[in-house]
Amino acid sequence: MGEGGREAHSKYGKYAVYPGGQFNTQLIPFVDGGLKLTGKFEPQGLLPMQQPKDMEAVERQLEDTPRDMECYKDSEGHNYDFAYGLDWKGQIKDARTAKYAVPVLKK
Repeated sequence: MGEGGREAHSKYGKYAVYPGGQFNTQLIPFVDGGLKLTGKFEPQGLLPMQQPKDMEAVERQLEDTPRDMECYKDSEGHNYDFAYGLDWKGQIKDARTAKYAVPVLKK
């Protein structure tokens, strides 16, 4: 975000992204769709990568070794590793997680 809430990647800011003075109209799908969750639809996404615990975990990671990073763990004990996801009932455990959330390969 740039100065005054304008889009920072161009000199025209929000006027280039939301032409015709329609900023508030363009904002409706984000506010209604993303901020007013009704529970009508179940979240089903899984993490496509590991979420690091901190910057030190990133720096310790080996570039050529997949899934060797120490992952972030929240206050409820959820480990944000590859193929982790939450839905309204808790942690997602389905055919996808059975296939992809496997132990790290070791030599």
